[in-house]
Amino acid sequence: YHGVNLSAEGALGVAHLFGNANFEQAYFNHYAFNGTNYDGLPVSYVPDTTFNVGVYYRAPMGGGIVLKPRAWYQYTGSQHVFDNNLGAPSQQTMPAYGTLNLSVGAELPRELAGGLAHSIELNLEVLNALGKRYNAFEEISSGGLYNTPTAGYVLALPGTPRVIYGTLDVKF
Repeated sequence: YHGVNLSAEGALGVAHLFGNANFEQAYFNHYAFNGTNYDGLPVSYVPDTTFNVGVYYRAPMGGGIVLKPRAWYQYTGSQHVFDNNLGAPSQQTMPAYGTLNLSVGAELPRELAGGLAHSIELNLEVLNALGKRYNAFEEISSGGLYNTPTAGYVLALPGTPRVIYGTLDVKF
């Protein structure tokens, strides 16, 4: 594995910006299977690039309420898949993908819990907000799964669709 990791965070006025990135190359130094040498082949499922960039800020609304909107983009670069016919990594890659994620949180006054709580927060998150369709995992089949007679086709697990959820966090 050879790569570089980068990370940065800072304020721009009331907004806080953040980002991190990874650039990586992963190849086998020594890999043999059934008498075949696969030295120099890529390690499967190691993206060549990943990054995450976003922005958030805190907006006091009065009455002890603070809104906290946030948006971030997560990217996973292309990656080599495993070939079950060969029992070895493949030169075939699965495509890169990225998702936009959004959230809005609210810090609420402690008095809402009769002053017993140390903090109260509500949060609503939307992951994969644009409903991007992508495969999170792919492999080349050796056949037989689900009674298929042939081999060499791609089996894939679809990525997570749009997900919306909320949380209530009360700390005593």
